[in-house]
Amino acid sequence: MGEPGVVLPEHRWLLEELGAGLATAVESMGADRPRCAVSEASSEPGNDDTESSVYDLNLTGAPALAITTSAAGSKEIATRVLTALGMEAPADQLCLETFREVIGQGVSLLAQSLGSRLKKEAAFVANPSKPPAIDAGIASALTITFGSEPPVLLYTRLSASLLELLAAPSAEKAQVPTANPDIPDPENLGTLEDLEMVLTVCLGNARLTLADAMILGPGSTVQLDSKLEDLVAIKVDGKVVARGEVVDVDGSYAIRITHLADFRSAPVSERPSGIPAQLQS
Repeated sequence: MGEPGVVLPEHRWLLEELGAGLATAVESMGADRPRCAVSEASSEPGNDDTESSVYDLNLTGAPALAITTSAAGSKEIATRVLTALGMEAPADQLCLETFREVIGQGVSLLAQSLGSRLKKEAAFVANPSKPPAIDAGIASALTITFGSEPPVLLYTRLSASLLELLAAPSAEKAQVPTANPDIPDPENLGTLEDLEMVLTVCLGNARLTLADAMILGPGSTVQLDSKLEDLVAIKVDGKVVARGEVVDVDGSYAIRITHLADFRSAPVSERPSGIPAQLQS
């Protein structure tokens, strides 16, 4: 099964990205953001009274990531979220479903980071019941800590093929920044027209309780916080770069841009990471 407790640079990077994704998932559900850290734990829990999921990240052609924790640990994370949503003493099944949703969202954010680093599309398919083993995997753990409470240990097993992919020279090269990350390398300016970015359009937002979300089905209506005449937001990397009107072009949705966001005076943290400062307007 591979040597437990070994944390190589690419291994640590992946675990830290997973921890950040899980913390963001918990926070997005209304709970306080937990602290996540790579643990030196070198043993995994037994098969009894545990919750496990295996994820295929669509990168190596085989299961790439397994996450296991004790039943008590999964319930602690789920209870934090459900309590923040106003649910007291939630049922065990609801706790299990909520924990799986947290982990799924965390792994989804990890897949985005992997795709950006490897310049490949990464996705995942989970198999929560009787997950297959990961051959030659490397065991490690993350600690999830809420306030002053004892940490919850999430044991992970990463496939050796995924770590080899991360350690490849092409992946390392993709992570090397220029001297100033806000100023593109002049030698590379000629290639910027080939830079691909994913634009997302946001019609509006809605805030639901978990109980309301779980009863959604065909025919359900979710009311957004925007009006029909409002402009839609166009986002890159989660940041609004423009606003516009929804129009019809040959039977397909399209957006006519009416306003551009001005990022030139904004803090670096508020600029979309995929757009160099000189091109943001």
